[in-house]
Amino acid sequence: MSETADMRGGAEIHSGAEAGSGAGIRGEDEMRGEAEIHSEIETHGGTETLSEALGSQRRHVTILAASETGNSLEVAEQLLDAVAQFWSDIELVEAADYDTARLASEDILLMVTSTQGMGEPPYGAEQLHDYVMTCRDTPLDGVAFAVLGLGDSDYGDDFNRMARQFDKRYEQLGGRRLIEHGECDYDYEGTAAAWIDALLPVLRNELGVEGHGVEECSGEGHGIEGCSGELSSASGGEGWTQPQQSAADVAAAMPSASSPALPPSMPPAEAPQTAPALDTRSSLVRSVTIPSARAESSACATAGSMPSPGFAQPPKASAAASHAETNEYSAVLTSRTLLTALGSDEQGSYKQGSDKQVFAIRLELADAGTDYQPGDMVAVRYVNSDEIMERLFSCAFPGQNARPQDTASVADVYETLRTSRDVTKNNLALMTRYAQIGGNTRLMELLTDEQQARDYGRTHPVTAIFEDYPAAFAPEQLLDVFTARNTRLYSISNAPSAGGRAIELTITAVRYRACGREYRGACTSYLVDAPIGTRISLSLVPNSRFHMPQNDATPMIMIALGSAIAPFRAFLQEREAVRKRAAAEPEPQPEPQESRIGDWLIFADRSPDEDFLYRDELEQWRDCGVLSRLDTVWSRHDGEFRRGEHIQDALPRLGDDLLQWLDSGAHMYLCGHGHAVLQSIEDALTRSLAAAHGRKHAVPGVVNASGFFGQAMRDLDLQWAEDYVNRLRADGRLHV
Repeated sequence: MSETADMRGGAEIHSGAEAGSGAGIRGEDEMRGEAEIHSEIETHGGTETLSEALGSQRRHVTILAASETGNSLEVAEQLLDAVAQFWSDIELVEAADYDTARLASEDILLMVTSTQGMGEPPYGAEQLHDYVMTCRDTPLDGVAFAVLGLGDSDYGDDFNRMARQFDKRYEQLGGRRLIEHGECDYDYEGTAAAWIDALLPVLRNELGVEGHGVEECSGEGHGIEGCSGELSSASGGEGWTQPQQSAADVAAAMPSASSPALPPSMPPAEAPQTAPALDTRSSLVRSVTIPSARAESSACATAGSMPSPGFAQPPKASAAASHAETNEYSAVLTSRTLLTALGSDEQGSYKQGSDKQVFAIRLELADAGTDYQPGDMVAVRYVNSDEIMERLFSCAFPGQNARPQDTASVADVYETLRTSRDVTKNNLALMTRYAQIGGNTRLMELLTDEQQARDYGRTHPVTAIFEDYPAAFAPEQLLDVFTARNTRLYSISNAPSAGGRAIELTITAVRYRACGREYRGACTSYLVDAPIGTRISLSLVPNSRFHMPQNDATPMIMIALGSAIAPFRAFLQEREAVRKRAAAEPEPQPEPQESRIGDWLIFADRSPDEDFLYRDELEQWRDCGVLSRLDTVWSRHDGEFRRGEHIQDALPRLGDDLLQWLDSGAHMYLCGHGHAVLQSIEDALTRSLAAAHGRKHAVPGVVNASGFFGQAMRDLDLQWAEDYVNRLRADGRLHV
């Protein structure tokens, strides 16, 4: 990747290979050898003296972003903007491009990192993490550092593990902590803003810059909405008081109260589903937040269809908000096709209470082309339905009108929540804010047990908090409770070569029952209920870690769970387009002697009669040779030769062929819902490859031995397989 520059206050941003190798970093001899330094140098806030200018030329600030969904990169860019207001020798480097040899020469290192899955580093940051955690010398001796983490408290003990590990390890390697590390939750904007506000005066002091004061965060100065942090001093590491206090801190000194027993488990509302993980290196990611529910679905809707009850029209875009400023495209919903057999009656109407509905959604871009690659994603900005909003306000303000129209201020709050906030996801951070603002002592007592509080958040919708732990709120205080933005992330299920100006999605309509009520996913219901012709706002999100191999002849193994087939449909459309272009050439090139083995799709779902998504297309691709192999795995269907099985059960019987394909240079792609599921599939893959390796190199009479020697051989095979999978990942051939 080539070097790019962003002229924000004279700051240089090095995000390419040159940055990784140290480009743009000025050596001390070079800085001391400056021929001319004016006695007064203009700066953003006025002038610097000669000594200040000399000092400023000797200090370099590196902002290191370890980002997978783009949120950490977004916050790192906002930190860059804030620091660039008073310092110019600063660069932003992504972890994937960072040369670990630079650590020893860093001066000031500011890191923003997310935590993925079950406490793992973001994609692209694995090498940095491994180096930092295993380094035996002290490369950070004297280096000033600060770490901010982004995570999700729903992951329990793994919450912000990367930030904690990097922060602790930097100190062990000789670093000098500028400020206590920060930990952001799912709705990270306010916490990140507060941490930046706490860091800036400390950084000014470190750099010897006479402060002009640090403006309080209002969402304008740093580009982060809201500010919930507290500053206890103007300088020093003690200035940061984490706004998202621990549950125990929230409840400290509060009277004890018993907490209600937890009701039966509830499927989380549009629970986050693991999309192909993101390596979002483009500025396009600046408007995208929280990845969540990738869905699949489609329903036969016509242009004249009526909107379902509760559908809310999207807000009109401001005339001042251009695409260049907001990175949002305007798309028109042109079709919606039901993919699953269940979900409609003989007349084509959707059946209430259907067990699963999967839709293909087609959106025509109205103001831009389709500048994306197969594997990329879109962030859809949805509008909360009137049903969702009326339920929220009836629970928050019982006995009052569900749709407040009495005053302009209340109506403004209602409209802001409806059009720009996520009001459906319950989590520990939201409960903590609710307790702090509302002062409900019983909820504070619950929060003293963080595991019980997390369980409550997972099993109860947001509205249950208002009913179980009532508190008196002013309407505008709801804006401080609900801070997350209203976006959901979906894989694009068509290739640009096949879609023209259209983007297609595969979504599952989310429906669940909790606390005696029926609930629907906010974004999926928005897409399912919207009448054909509705304008929908979306942002393109590059996902380079899940792109196809650059060489069209490189084989692919694709493992898809249900609606996670979406990116692979785009892959296969692109393969088909490549074949057609090759066939149209006047003098086709002869096939190489090593014939291409093709592509292999393993698709897993519940039943072939109800859930075989895109069946006709897949079988056609298999028959015409776009797919060399198509295997299906059904969990609720007994076939002729085997009973229902999950993908983890099927991989062992496919192990020999998987190993052969991988040895031939194939790339492997896994796409499913939830990190735990994907991790179990990867574990099953490792065991399957181990068994296949053992069979391939079997010593007669040993492979099935039950004694010590046989077990030792199997242990060696497993170690070999673990190393093999790690090599696939390191070589960029395993995409999860």
